[in-house]
Amino acid sequence: MKRNTFIIVAILASGMLLWNCTDRDRSGFGSTLEESLNRSSERLDNAIGEITATPGYQVLSLGESGSLKSTAADSVEYLDSITLNEISGIYEFENPDTLPHCHHCFYNLFKKTGESDQLVVSLPESKVFHPFQLHNMMQSDTSLANNFTITASDYHYYYARGLMYDYKLLAGFELDSTNIGSLDLASASTSYFDFTYHSAFTFNDNYSIRLDQISGDTSTFSFALLDGTETLLSESVNTIKTGASRHFERSYQLNIGNVEILKTSESDSIQIFLNGVLQQNAVVEFINVSTDNGEGRALCRGNRDIQITFDDGTVTTLSALIGPSLETLDNLAGSLQNMYFASYVVDYIAWNIYTGRIS
Repeated sequence: MKRNTFIIVAILASGMLLWNCTDRDRSGFGSTLEESLNRSSERLDNAIGEITATPGYQVLSLGESGSLKSTAADSVEYLDSITLNEISGIYEFENPDTLPHCHHCFYNLFKKTGESDQLVVSLPESKVFHPFQLHNMMQSDTSLANNFTITASDYHYYYARGLMYDYKLLAGFELDSTNIGSLDLASASTSYFDFTYHSAFTFNDNYSIRLDQISGDTSTFSFALLDGTETLLSESVNTIKTGASRHFERSYQLNIGNVEILKTSESDSIQIFLNGVLQQNAVVEFINVSTDNGEGRALCRGNRDIQITFDDGTVTTLSALIGPSLETLDNLAGSLQNMYFASYVVDYIAWNIYTGRIS
């Protein structure tokens, strides 16, 4: 999967992401708007704390600063397609006794050890959490155990000229024979500006995150953090292009616990609901943290904050309520957008199996 900057995007009906207050036990959130926001923010903060302590979060946290910036997947010219049946099998990492003089040259680090209708790859966790070691090994260590396993049950990459592609990856991950999560990634593009993207990661403790985006003349961005089937936070931004690099926001929706914040193009006001009931005396204002005129601002991306004035005149912002966890939300959303793990590890291995460099 190359062109990480191009891949951001796909469709998720906002109704699947947004919390339905009629299906929830409202008694645990508080009887007032302020109490509900405080308790919901605490639950969100607890969830973020638990997520960041998992190996699955380490997989998601791979970024350019810790990874090779120019991988084989980025530098080669893809053929028409790579499908799962062309790369399926069981593969084991083999650390060479000696390294070649050319550290940037690919050499066979994997050996096919069995047949499978899936792609099953076992390798040391250090090669996963530090993918540059797969691309540019500086030292050999034959004592490393293959304790990280990737099992891809669905994979394809159809590529054509003119920035058109269709990509799919469905994979589960194990560390030391323990499930640490699963990834569902799908993206397609018909041009530089028109593409769809869906990415979801499910942790082994029942938490999951989802990001969906459609880009074009009309653009939609959606992000959600769930505990099982219960949505702890969801956010949706819908914009329409008004110029070469400018978008007009048509609608915005944020749900946190049993509180919903809603803005539509039909009204200049921002509405806030508690258990589905409009809070007429509360005042909501958007604070745009950045001056970016791109495809929309979002709380979970760190470029929008929301100020709330309660009935008694007390004023707070969601960034103050959520605190440092807001930065983690931004990191999670960014990880789902870029998905460096898929590019630097899964796609890299798939491409080298497909071209015969791994056999």
